[in-house]
Amino acid sequence: MAVCNLCGSKTERIFKTKIEGAEMNVCATCTKLGRVIEEVKVEEPIYDEPEQRYQDDSPSTSTVNVIVSDYGRLVKQARERKGLKQEELAKMLAIKESLLHNIESSHFEPSVVVIEKLEKYLHIKLMQQIEDKPVNLRHVESGPMTLGDMIKKKMKK
Repeated sequence: MAVCNLCGSKTERIFKTKIEGAEMNVCATCTKLGRVIEEVKVEEPIYDEPEQRYQDDSPSTSTVNVIVSDYGRLVKQARERKGLKQEELAKMLAIKESLLHNIESSHFEPSVVVIEKLEKYLHIKLMQQIEDKPVNLRHVESGPMTLGDMIKKKMKK
């Protein structure tokens, strides 16, 4: 079954239709809002083994880049070591002085682009890689696992 891009209804027949300059796949009802280009042939995906499309039993770990917790202090110390005022550093990095102030006071986490500029100019490391390990969600002691149980389990590791 296909889904209409405009109204979201599920339908057997879908039509490529030009509506206000945009080509959309819509149901028969929504074709009234534009000009039908052609009927789209809807093919259902074929799954040989349905259980394999939903579960992946292989434990996988991935690394994630996160900003260090004391990023504001690091930026401020590095700026002061270079003998720069916030206004001067902000101009060099092409960012607003208020943004730099908020970063240094840890009220605002900078974007990846700003982090890269700060790291490059101030010669500091603001991003760290952490390994994201899957959590075993089996819990048999007193019932189903709660969000609190998951947090406790993550904190133990």
